[in-house]
Amino acid sequence: MGTATTKVIPFTVASNKKTATTGSVKICHPTITSLSIPSMRIVSQTSDKTATPAAITGIAINPGMKYTLNGAIERKPIVVGTTSWAPAKLMYNGASTTKKYYFAAAQNSSSTYWNPYTLVPTTSNAANPKYSEATDPCTLVTTHGGNWILPSDADRITLTTLTNSSSTNSVNSDGITLTGFSGVFIGTPTVPTVSTQVDNYFFIYRAGYVTGTAAPVTNVGRYWTKTIPDGTGAYPSNSYRYFNVQASPTKSLSEGTGVSASSNLHYTIRCVKRT
Repeated sequence: MGTATTKVIPFTVASNKKTATTGSVKICHPTITSLSIPSMRIVSQTSDKTATPAAITGIAINPGMKYTLNGAIERKPIVVGTTSWAPAKLMYNGASTTKKYYFAAAQNSSSTYWNPYTLVPTTSNAANPKYSEATDPCTLVTTHGGNWILPSDADRITLTTLTNSSSTNSVNSDGITLTGFSGVFIGTPTVPTVSTQVDNYFFIYRAGYVTGTAAPVTNVGRYWTKTIPDGTGAYPSNSYRYFNVQASPTKSLSEGTGVSASSNLHYTIRCVKRT
């Protein structure tokens, strides 16, 4: 194995702020056969964070060879209760050959509006689609460790409990100095004051919804769940369930039911990790 040695490797951030590269690094030791990255320091104008990626160890190398090491830094899922939520809404890019299904750049980014239980968003709904993992677009996201799925009604109930009027662990974001954020923060009784604090909490954006080809209605947010209607009472077999971020100034979430395929409504999706 040779004698372990360390070296600081600086990276240059590209103008698009999305990639960083470094020049060639020589490892001059005839018997060192593995490379480990014990920590990574990310410095910006507003933060200085050191991460310890324990999995980046024991990268095999051989003397006299050249290697290219590519990696990606991804935001962590946001945990609420026992559920790990995606860091942002589910997006779709049909023109991409490598990244059709992905998460938005930020929790308040613009949305892809989805038909219920379809893999490709369109302007019209299929006739009475049924939920299955084969029709769940979250399952097609491979980043952030993969293993994503639509949230259940139990996940919705957890959010509803945390956002009721008496809860001290959530707050409506409207009327604050942080622009571009209309929705509800969960995990804090006060609204973050700078954008770099936003991802410390789960933010449910009033991303709106679309009817057919009309312009989005943006004063509320509606998010699909995978709960299958039982065909009785308030949950007829041809309806779909969602959770609704109500219009400001309320901070509460509500359950939505009774949306039929013929309604031609298109809502947002926020995936969760499969349990």
